[in-house]
Amino acid sequence: MLHFYLKLSLWTLVWCGVGVALLFALMSIGVISDDSSRKGAVVFVVALFGALITASRLRK
Repeated sequence: MLHFYLKLSLWTLVWCGVGVALLFALMSIGVISDDSSRKGAVVFVVALFGALITASRLRK
C-alpha cells in the first residue's frame, strides 16, 4: 500500500509540473494576466485532476 501512495505522490508532482507549464502557456497567450489571483487555482486543478486520473489507473 505504501508503494501505491509513493507512486501517487510522485505522479502528483509530475501533474503539478504540467499545471505550471499550462499556466505559463496561458500567461504567454494572454488568457491569464501576470497579476491574476487565479494562477494557483490553475495549478491546483490540474494537479487534482491528474492525481485522480492517476489513482484510478494505479488501482486497476
